[in-house]
Amino acid sequence: LLGHVVDHYRIERELGRGGMGVVYLARHEDEKLANSVAAVKTISPHALQDEKARSLFVREAEALGRVTVDGLVRILNVGQLDNGAPYILMEYLEGQDLRQRLHQAGRLSPELALSITRQVAITLAALHAKNVVHRDLKPDNIRLLTDPLIREGVRTKLLDLGIAKLLGEATATKTSVSGTPLYMAPESCAGEHVEVQADIYSLGCVLYEMLCGRPPYLVDGGDVMAKHVFQRPLPPHKHQRDLPRAVSEFVMELLAREPADRPMAKEVAERADVLGQGAARVAWRGRWLWRR
Repeated sequence: LLGHVVDHYRIERELGRGGMGVVYLARHEDEKLANSVAAVKTISPHALQDEKARSLFVREAEALGRVTVDGLVRILNVGQLDNGAPYILMEYLEGQDLRQRLHQAGRLSPELALSITRQVAITLAALHAKNVVHRDLKPDNIRLLTDPLIREGVRTKLLDLGIAKLLGEATATKTSVSGTPLYMAPESCAGEHVEVQADIYSLGCVLYEMLCGRPPYLVDGGDVMAKHVFQRPLPPHKHQRDLPRAVSEFVMELLAREPADRPMAKEVAERADVLGQGAARVAWRGRWLWRR
């Protein structure tokens, strides 16, 4: 597709590819708008005839079209290429994803980890308000952009709604298991009905990894999905002794086994904001109880 023009944007180079999708960088073909760039996401050639791939792609476009919020990648247009492949034209995001940052740094400071958590939770709250469940929240799908106007200097963008669940739509009799095992909620691992609180558990797994340099459970020969269902992870402060107890307990609340015991996305954002502003350094004696 190099050289092809999509909605006045000429594709210049490939940015990355996954199992079924490819993302390209495109620049506006008008010389006066040469600095205007966008990302073009489409289906890989080998997946063109895969109905599941096309269905997931359409699902992402619909989910992105439902919500307009700063923390979500902005969609510019959708359409179909000459070869019949559907495409999404979206804003191009510079920076690196959270996976790359963790690979470089090992783990993040509590302040930065809580700032990222707060921003992602705000985006999730907007998605959940429109009955969209992300279902694949992980470091790879959180883009980090430099922004000196934001606390800790990092702004987040949530990516990849390919397997998002649109609540209220017709569902099959058997719930499909979707997501990345290291970050999947127990109910998702067990093939049970998935609601918005599954994203909160996944966010808890991401926060755990940002603070400890590793997710709650490791792929060490055991069944990771079974661990989510039947085990409880070691509290983060057991891995990092200098981690404030209030932050560790906050993470464990996000990782509650029962969905009803996890705070809602809006509450998560509020808690992360309070802890990130220095409240984490207070010697908390009692456990915070934030329940619906």
